[in-house]
Amino acid sequence: MARSATDATRFTSTTPHAATKPKPVSRNPGPPGETPQQRVKRLRAAADKARDAQISTFDKFLLRGRVWADKAHRFTAFSLIGLTFIAGGVTVYALGDMMVYNRKKRAEFYAEQKFKYAMALESAQTAAASGTATESQIEFLNREKEREQKVKIAEEAKKKAPGAWKKSKDWLFSGLKKEEEGDDVGTSERRLGYEALSEEDDNLGERESDVVRAIEEKKMAIQNKAKSAFEAEKERQRIGGPLDRIGTDGEEQKPKSGGWTSFMIRK
Repeated sequence: MARSATDATRFTSTTPHAATKPKPVSRNPGPPGETPQQRVKRLRAAADKARDAQISTFDKFLLRGRVWADKAHRFTAFSLIGLTFIAGGVTVYALGDMMVYNRKKRAEFYAEQKFKYAMALESAQTAAASGTATESQIEFLNREKEREQKVKIAEEAKKKAPGAWKKSKDWLFSGLKKEEEGDDVGTSERRLGYEALSEEDDNLGERESDVVRAIEEKKMAIQNKAKSAFEAEKERQRIGGPLDRIGTDGEEQKPKSGGWTSFMIRK
Protein backbone atom coordinates (compact mmCIF):
# COMPACT_ATOMS: atom_id res chain seq x y z
CA MET A 1 0.00 0.00 0.00
CA ALA A 2 1.38 3.38 -0.99
CA ARG A 3 2.14 5.83 1.83
CA SER A 4 1.56 9.56 1.63
CA ALA A 5 4.08 12.25 2.38
CA THR A 6 2.35 13.06 5.68
CA ASP A 7 3.01 9.56 6.96
CA ALA A 8 6.70 9.79 6.32
CA THR A 9 9.22 10.21 9.15
CA ARG A 10 10.05 13.79 9.93
CA PHE A 11 13.45 14.89 11.14
CA THR A 12 14.07 18.00 13.23
CA SER A 13 17.08 19.94 12.17
CA THR A 14 19.55 20.80 14.95
CA THR A 15 21.87 22.93 12.92
CA PRO A 16 21.65 26.69 13.51
CA HIS A 17 19.92 28.68 10.89
CA ALA A 18 18.98 32.27 10.32
CA ALA A 19 15.75 32.13 12.37
CA THR A 20 17.41 30.91 15.61
CA LYS A 21 18.60 33.33 18.28
CA PRO A 22 21.96 32.61 19.88
CA LYS A 23 21.92 32.00 23.64
CA PRO A 24 23.89 34.42 25.73
CA VAL A 25 27.01 32.80 27.14
CA SER A 26 28.07 34.11 30.50
CA ARG A 27 31.79 34.00 30.80
CA ASN A 28 33.68 34.88 33.94
CA PRO A 29 37.19 35.31 32.82
CA GLY A 30 38.44 35.91 36.34
CA PRO A 31 41.38 38.02 37.39
CA PRO A 32 44.24 38.35 34.98
CA GLY A 33 47.17 36.02 35.43
CA GLU A 34 45.02 33.27 37.02
CA THR A 35 46.44 29.78 36.81
CA PRO A 36 44.28 26.77 35.89
CA GLN A 37 44.43 25.40 39.47
CA GLN A 38 43.26 28.70 40.91
CA ARG A 39 40.51 28.88 38.34
CA VAL A 40 39.26 25.37 39.25
CA LYS A 41 39.31 26.26 42.94
CA ARG A 42 37.42 29.50 42.32
CA LEU A 43 34.79 27.79 40.20
CA ARG A 44 34.29 25.04 42.79
CA ALA A 45 33.85 27.61 45.54
CA ALA A 46 31.30 29.46 43.42
CA ALA A 47 29.42 26.22 42.71
CA ASP A 48 29.39 25.32 46.42
CA LYS A 49 28.14 28.78 47.29
CA ALA A 50 25.34 28.53 44.72
CA ARG A 51 24.41 25.08 46.03
CA ASP A 52 24.43 26.22 49.66
CA ALA A 53 22.19 29.13 48.74
CA GLN A 54 19.53 26.61 47.69
CA ILE A 55 19.69 24.69 51.04
CA SER A 56 17.46 25.88 53.86
CA THR A 57 18.59 26.51 57.43
CA PHE A 58 16.76 23.42 58.71
CA ASP A 59 18.55 21.20 56.20
CA LYS A 60 21.87 22.69 57.24
CA PHE A 61 20.99 21.97 60.88
CA LEU A 62 20.17 18.36 60.00
CA LEU A 63 23.45 17.92 58.15
CA ARG A 64 25.49 19.26 61.04
CA GLY A 65 23.39 17.24 63.49
CA ARG A 66 24.15 14.03 61.61
CA VAL A 67 27.86 14.70 61.89
CA TRP A 68 27.67 15.30 65.62
CA ALA A 69 25.33 12.34 66.11
CA ASP A 70 27.82 10.08 64.32
CA LYS A 71 30.63 11.34 66.55
CA ALA A 72 28.51 10.83 69.68
CA HIS A 73 27.59 7.30 68.57
CA ARG A 74 31.22 6.35 68.04
CA PHE A 75 32.22 7.82 71.39
CA THR A 76 29.40 5.94 73.17
CA ALA A 77 30.21 2.61 71.46
CA PHE A 78 33.92 2.78 72.21
CA SER A 79 33.19 3.90 75.78
CA LEU A 80 30.88 0.93 76.37
CA ILE A 81 33.44 -1.49 74.94
CA GLY A 82 36.17 -0.03 77.13
CA LEU A 83 33.98 -0.10 80.23
CA THR A 84 33.10 -3.73 79.50
CA PHE A 85 36.76 -4.73 79.43
CA ILE A 86 37.46 -2.72 82.58
CA ALA A 87 34.51 -4.29 84.41
CA GLY A 88 35.62 -7.78 83.32
CA GLY A 89 39.14 -7.17 84.58
CA VAL A 90 37.87 -5.83 87.90
CA THR A 91 35.54 -8.83 88.27
CA VAL A 92 38.32 -11.34 87.62
CA TYR A 93 40.65 -9.56 90.02
CA ALA A 94 37.99 -9.35 92.74
CA LEU A 95 37.08 -13.02 92.31
CA GLY A 96 40.70 -14.14 92.52
CA ASP A 97 41.38 -11.93 95.53
CA MET A 98 38.25 -13.25 97.26
CA MET A 99 39.29 -16.87 96.66
CA VAL A 100 42.80 -16.22 97.98
CA TYR A 101 41.42 -14.43 101.03
CA ASN A 102 38.91 -17.22 101.68
CA ARG A 103 41.59 -19.90 101.50
CA LYS A 104 43.84 -17.90 103.78
CA LYS A 105 41.10 -17.43 106.37
CA ARG A 106 40.14 -21.10 106.14
CA ALA A 107 43.74 -22.18 106.69
CA GLU A 108 43.97 -19.86 109.70
CA PHE A 109 40.70 -21.22 111.09
CA TYR A 110 41.81 -24.84 110.67
CA ALA A 111 45.17 -24.06 112.27
CA GLU A 112 43.44 -22.39 115.22
CA GLN A 113 41.02 -25.30 115.66
CA LYS A 114 43.87 -27.79 115.40
CA PHE A 115 45.82 -25.89 118.03
CA LYS A 116 42.79 -25.83 120.36
CA TYR A 117 42.25 -29.55 119.80
CA ALA A 118 45.89 -30.31 120.56
CA MET A 119 45.78 -28.20 123.73
CA ALA A 120 42.58 -29.91 124.90
CA LEU A 121 44.08 -33.34 124.17
CA GLU A 122 47.27 -32.49 126.01
CA SER A 123 45.37 -31.19 129.03
CA ALA A 124 43.16 -34.31 129.06
CA GLN A 125 46.19 -36.60 128.87
CA THR A 126 47.91 -34.66 131.66
CA ALA A 127 44.79 -34.86 133.83
CA ALA A 128 44.44 -38.58 133.11
CA ALA A 129 48.09 -39.17 134.03
CA SER A 130 47.68 -37.26 137.30
CA GLY A 131 44.34 -38.96 138.05
CA THR A 132 42.26 -35.77 138.09
CA ALA A 133 40.54 -36.24 134.72
CA THR A 134 36.84 -35.54 134.50
CA GLU A 135 34.27 -37.69 132.72
CA SER A 136 34.25 -35.43 129.68
CA GLN A 137 38.05 -35.64 129.42
CA ILE A 138 37.98 -39.43 129.72
CA GLU A 139 35.30 -39.63 127.05
CA PHE A 140 37.36 -37.29 124.89
CA LEU A 141 40.41 -39.56 125.25
CA ASN A 142 38.33 -42.62 124.36
CA ARG A 143 37.02 -40.94 121.23
CA GLU A 144 40.57 -40.01 120.28
CA LYS A 145 41.70 -43.62 120.67
CA GLU A 146 38.80 -44.85 118.54
CA ARG A 147 39.63 -42.29 115.89
CA GLU A 148 43.28 -43.35 115.82
CA GLN A 149 42.25 -46.99 115.47
CA LYS A 150 39.90 -46.17 112.60
CA VAL A 151 42.60 -44.16 110.87
CA LYS A 152 45.05 -47.03 111.28
CA ILE A 153 42.55 -49.55 109.91
CA ALA A 154 41.78 -47.29 106.96
CA GLU A 155 45.47 -46.90 106.16
CA GLU A 156 46.01 -50.66 106.30
CA ALA A 157 42.99 -51.26 104.06
CA LYS A 158 44.30 -48.65 101.64
CA LYS A 159 47.67 -50.37 101.53
CA LYS A 160 46.06 -53.77 100.95
CA ALA A 161 43.69 -52.46 98.31
CA PRO A 162 44.64 -53.48 94.76
CA GLY A 163 46.05 -50.87 92.47
CA ALA A 164 44.64 -49.57 89.23
CA TRP A 165 46.56 -52.13 87.16
CA LYS A 166 45.28 -55.07 89.24
CA LYS A 167 41.70 -53.76 89.14
CA SER A 168 41.80 -53.39 85.37
CA LYS A 169 43.36 -56.84 85.03
CA ASP A 170 40.70 -58.44 87.24
CA TRP A 171 37.97 -56.66 85.32
CA LEU A 172 39.33 -57.85 81.98
CA PHE A 173 39.73 -61.50 83.04
CA SER A 174 36.66 -61.73 85.31
CA GLY A 175 34.56 -63.36 82.57
CA LEU A 176 37.24 -65.99 81.91
CA LYS A 177 37.43 -66.85 85.61
CA LYS A 178 33.66 -67.27 85.81
CA GLU A 179 33.67 -69.63 82.83
CA GLU A 180 36.49 -71.72 84.31
CA GLU A 181 35.17 -71.90 87.88
CA GLY A 182 31.44 -72.20 87.12
CA ASP A 183 28.31 -70.42 88.24
CA ASP A 184 28.28 -71.88 91.78
CA VAL A 185 31.72 -70.50 92.55
CA GLY A 186 30.68 -67.13 91.26
CA THR A 187 27.62 -67.21 93.48
CA SER A 188 29.70 -68.10 96.53
CA GLU A 189 32.19 -65.37 95.67
CA ARG A 190 29.40 -62.84 95.41
CA ARG A 191 28.04 -64.02 98.76
CA LEU A 192 31.47 -63.73 100.33
CA GLY A 193 31.88 -60.33 98.73
CA TYR A 194 28.63 -59.19 100.29
CA GLU A 195 29.64 -60.59 103.67
CA ALA A 196 33.20 -59.22 103.65
CA LEU A 197 32.37 -55.68 104.70
CA SER A 198 34.44 -53.16 106.54
CA GLU A 199 34.45 -53.02 110.31
CA GLU A 200 33.04 -49.49 110.29
CA ASP A 201 29.76 -50.71 108.78
CA ASP A 202 29.30 -53.97 110.72
CA ASN A 203 25.61 -53.53 111.44
CA LEU A 204 24.78 -52.44 107.93
CA GLY A 205 26.94 -55.22 106.54
CA GLU A 206 25.17 -57.85 108.62
CA ARG A 207 21.77 -56.67 107.46
CA GLU A 208 22.86 -56.68 103.83
CA SER A 209 24.44 -60.13 104.27
CA ASP A 210 21.22 -61.50 105.78
CA VAL A 211 19.17 -60.05 102.94
CA VAL A 212 21.51 -61.49 100.33
CA ARG A 213 21.56 -64.87 102.08
CA ALA A 214 17.75 -64.92 102.26
CA ILE A 215 17.53 -64.09 98.56
CA GLU A 216 20.02 -66.83 97.70
CA GLU A 217 18.15 -69.38 99.85
CA LYS A 218 14.85 -68.45 98.26
CA LYS A 219 16.40 -68.77 94.84
CA MET A 220 17.83 -72.19 95.70
CA ALA A 221 14.43 -73.31 97.08
CA ILE A 222 12.71 -72.24 93.87
CA GLN A 223 15.32 -74.07 91.82
CA ASN A 224 14.92 -77.26 93.91
CA LYS A 225 11.14 -77.05 93.63
CA ALA A 226 11.33 -76.62 89.88
CA LYS A 227 13.78 -79.51 89.64
CA SER A 228 11.54 -81.84 91.67
CA ALA A 229 8.51 -80.85 89.60
CA PHE A 230 10.45 -81.53 86.41
CA GLU A 231 11.53 -84.98 87.69
CA ALA A 232 7.95 -85.81 88.74
CA GLU A 233 6.65 -84.81 85.31
CA LYS A 234 9.35 -86.90 83.66
CA GLU A 235 8.44 -89.93 85.82
CA ARG A 236 4.75 -89.44 85.07
CA GLN A 237 5.47 -89.38 81.35
CA ARG A 238 7.48 -92.58 81.69
CA ILE A 239 4.83 -94.44 83.71
CA GLY A 240 1.81 -92.88 82.03
CA GLY A 241 -1.51 -91.63 83.32
CA PRO A 242 -4.52 -93.56 84.70
CA LEU A 243 -5.91 -94.22 81.22
CA ASP A 244 -2.55 -95.51 80.06
CA ARG A 245 -2.40 -97.98 82.99
CA ILE A 246 -5.86 -99.50 82.47
CA GLY A 247 -4.66 -102.32 80.24
CA THR A 248 -1.41 -102.89 82.03
CA ASP A 249 -3.09 -103.22 85.46
CA GLY A 250 -5.45 -105.96 84.18
CA GLU A 251 -2.60 -107.89 82.69
CA GLU A 252 -0.60 -107.66 85.90
CA GLN A 253 -3.54 -108.93 88.02
CA LYS A 254 -4.35 -111.81 85.59
CA PRO A 255 -2.76 -115.07 86.82
CA LYS A 256 -0.21 -116.65 84.59
CA SER A 257 -1.00 -119.95 82.92
CA GLY A 258 1.02 -122.93 84.13
CA GLY A 259 1.34 -124.77 80.82
CA TRP A 260 -0.51 -127.89 79.62
CA THR A 261 -0.66 -129.37 83.16
CA SER A 262 -2.41 -126.41 84.66
CA PHE A 263 -5.88 -127.93 84.10
CA MET A 264 -5.07 -130.60 86.66
CA ILE A 265 -4.65 -128.13 89.50
CA ARG A 266 -7.28 -125.63 88.28
CA LYS A 267 -10.28 -125.44 90.55
